[in-house]
Amino acid sequence: MAVPLPQARWILFAICILIVTINLDYTSVNLALVSMAAEVDSDLNIIQWALSAYVLAWAASVVLAGRLADIFGKRRILLYGVGLFALSSLLIGMGTSTEEIIGGRVLQGIGGALFVPSLYALTFSSFPPEKHGFAIGLVGGAAGIGLAIGPTFSGFLLEYLSWRWIFLVNIPLALITMAIISLATPKEPKRLLSDKVDLTGAALLGAALPLCICALNELGDKGLTPQPLMMMLVGSILFIGFFTHLLKAKSPLIPLDLFKNSPYFKGCMLPFMSHQFTFSVVLVMMGLYLQNVLKYQPFESGLIFLAMTLGFGVLSIYGGSLVDKVGLRVPSVLGLLILSIGAASMTLLAADSSLSFVVLVLMILGIGLGLCLSSYNTAMMQAVPPSEVTLAAGVFSMGALISHTLAVVLATGSITTIGLYYAFADPAMWNLPTDQAHQVGVIMSSAHWTNDLYAIFPEGLKGTVQESINHGFMFALHLAGLVCALVTGAGAWLANKHLHVEVAAAQEGAIPPAMVA
Repeated sequence: MAVPLPQARWILFAICILIVTINLDYTSVNLALVSMAAEVDSDLNIIQWALSAYVLAWAASVVLAGRLADIFGKRRILLYGVGLFALSSLLIGMGTSTEEIIGGRVLQGIGGALFVPSLYALTFSSFPPEKHGFAIGLVGGAAGIGLAIGPTFSGFLLEYLSWRWIFLVNIPLALITMAIISLATPKEPKRLLSDKVDLTGAALLGAALPLCICALNELGDKGLTPQPLMMMLVGSILFIGFFTHLLKAKSPLIPLDLFKNSPYFKGCMLPFMSHQFTFSVVLVMMGLYLQNVLKYQPFESGLIFLAMTLGFGVLSIYGGSLVDKVGLRVPSVLGLLILSIGAASMTLLAADSSLSFVVLVLMILGIGLGLCLSSYNTAMMQAVPPSEVTLAAGVFSMGALISHTLAVVLATGSITTIGLYYAFADPAMWNLPTDQAHQVGVIMSSAHWTNDLYAIFPEGLKGTVQESINHGFMFALHLAGLVCALVTGAGAWLANKHLHVEVAAAQEGAIPPAMVA
């Protein structure tokens, strides 16, 4: 139920702080790994689990978190999640060992999973229908701001303070958010629904999803080796067990009707997954392109990315206002079509492209990403019964996580397989000694192509090898852009076909259909 407008504004302000905080944290930890490893005397390959542990913990708990919020209340679960996020940030910031840092990141992932579905649902329920698009748009804008300033902010902290402040800064922001939510949000009953918590379903999904995500990441890094294949097999069996359980459970973790709801699943979730897939591919591929091919420094690359992330943030706000004026279909379809054009324009990039053209491509991508983001978040929450809105947000978050994983697998896999193949298309590369040929693969699988990696090659051959590696990478970049263009084009087609009044109106208890199309 909507609250008085002054309270709703305070709630929205607190939620925007949360969104900025979690996106700052997400973009900053990647840059901090080297400093963290050095200070706690850890191997970089081990400290990388600070990234993976967070994602896997999030994946294991986000759908359960959405269901808990529907049963026990959005406000309550959000406060628990933010509190856990703050506590775990303190544990990481004060940590003195790899185990403490990774354990803290597990708790941080659970905390984030607890509050993210609730914050979207709380935003939606705090405002009247005519303000839904605007409110969700501001939340999307906050996400864009967090992504835009993250690299610069973390670079400043690493340069002048310590990596620990990347986590410690979360604490005051979380406490401010908790205070505002506690004061501005009406208290809820101890239990909103009589449904039991489906612990069996939560356990099956919580084991299956991380296993499959780990397997996909391993396949992207190591190829078809026994370990990831076995993990994928076990994960797939657990998924089969999960869906079999859903058919029999009286109060399933995810009601199967959610996947039969065309406006939600085909009109919102699948297009949204195409949006998130393309976003992640662009972050990985364009980041590598700017630093390794065009030779920009990390800080310079972060500034160039502002062409996309600022556009993402600003257009998310405008896209939300557009939803309130013209409905969901126009920004939903138009945004993905522009995103598809931006992805297709990546195929025109070259190893010597001008900065102005690169910025233009990123701007097109940012416009497409921002224009439709708010519409999908709004449509998702309008296409389901009010009693399932937070669960629906949790499933949406799970879909985004799956999309990010598939995107990273595509990006890294296209470089280390197809890109590597095309790197050897030059006849000058055919007669390389075994150790040098192997080193070409090492370089292409590396995040940073430093001069040290080329030390093995004779001076007269270095230029040829660098040009061939660039050629292979550019082919992989073009392929990834083409795949993203097709995926987002398919998403636009689904949104255009399934975001319509008649189907959404048939959903029992749904928001009035005028808001759905």
